Amino acid sequence: MFVLKVHRNKFLSFVREYLTSNSRCLICVLGDENKEYSADIEEASENKKRLVMNNNISLKIVATSCRIVGWKHLRKEITENKLIIEKQGFSPNIPKFDNFMCAIV
Repeated sequence: MFVLKVHRNKFLSFVREYLTSNSRCLICVLGDENKEYSADIEEASENKKRLVMNNNISLKIVATSCRIVGWKHLRKEITENKLIIEKQGFSPNIPKFDNFMCAIV
């Protein structure tokens, strides 16, 4: 996942440059529409005690880099990179998966 703003912008810039007037891109990101979270990428390979979001079980596992944004933030990132959102959606009930948001640009 892209955590740093510079990397997220490079990805969205690549999408904009790659698309033609007749093509679209489906962008899916973790999120529940409101909550925001950003992991410290400097700790991405350390063992951490983590709470599994889907079942609230506490495990000691290797940390990962993660960034979760809400709609307001995602829309801002997309529009700042000169992309237009044609449609957006939210999927809260996918088995064994966190909530995620999708945008067609």
